[in-house]
Amino acid sequence: MQTLYAWQLVCLARDRKRESERLSQAVENGEIVLCDRYPMPNLHSMEGRHGHRLKKAQGRLALRWIRMEKEIHESIERPTLVIGLCVPPTTASRRQPGDGADFVSFRAEEFATYIESLSNEVVLIDATSELASVSRQLRQIAWEAL
Repeated sequence: MQTLYAWQLVCLARDRKRESERLSQAVENGEIVLCDRYPMPNLHSMEGRHGHRLKKAQGRLALRWIRMEKEIHESIERPTLVIGLCVPPTTASRRQPGDGADFVSFRAEEFATYIESLSNEVVLIDATSELASVSRQLRQIAWEAL
């Protein structure tokens, strides 16, 4: 079962890589591209790699696919601008009740650790505000980046 899941992760990583290449081409053609949950290294709970979590994976094939998934994710070009919408886990749980409080807390902690490691590479927005305010901030940041 782990081997099949490892293969599934490789296919997903390959699809993400192809999509990132398509988006890079659009940017090269002068288009503006906005993405939600773009794959980022070391941010696994949101569109990241998962093969490293397969503790019971055995056999050369499964281990090869886990390595392949990692290599594919590492080859995905980093975005020009990353904007992080930040809310406390309680707010996120209320907005996305289907995700479960434990997972939402884990994801919030992982994101906080991730953005600390990037220092100035992520623009943070307090998304607890009204939608109109958050939208206004997003537009301002995007226009400044252009």
